[in-house]
Order: sequence, then structure tokens, then C-alpha cells
Amino acid sequence: MIDYAIARETIDKQGVLVFWVNNLRMAADALTKLKGDTRPLFEILEGGTFLIKLCLESGRKETAKQKEPSPQQQ
Repeated sequence: MIDYAIARETIDKQGVLVFWVNNLRMAADALTKLKGDTRPLFEILEGGTFLIKLCLESGRKETAKQKEPSPQQQ
């Protein structure tokens, strides 16, 4: 619980914006999971930039939407 208290205090003092990142954009997955997606991390390393994009839904939902046929394809 001490770690949470330190994080909370730092967030408040520094004005840090904390938000959720879905698993499709999680660059640290390659460093923390055996089968983590390395693509986001390599995009950062190769491009030299990191774009923070607000995620409104989970990676699973995002992937499912991409697999659905668009109204034009039906």
C-alpha cells in the first residue's frame, strides 16, 4: 500500500495525467510478458517518437471491430 500512496502523492504534486492503455498499444508488454507484442516497442525505438493516444476500448474489442465487415462490403 505504500507504493500506491507514493504514486498518488507524486501524481498530485506533479500534475501527472494517468490513463489506461489497451493491450494493442502497450509498449512495455514485450518487456513484461513472454509472448508480449513487440511491435509497439519497436515502433518507438525505430521512429524515435512516442505518440500518446487515448484508448476508449480494450484491444479485444478493437480487434473484433476490425474483423467485422464494413457496411460497404455487405
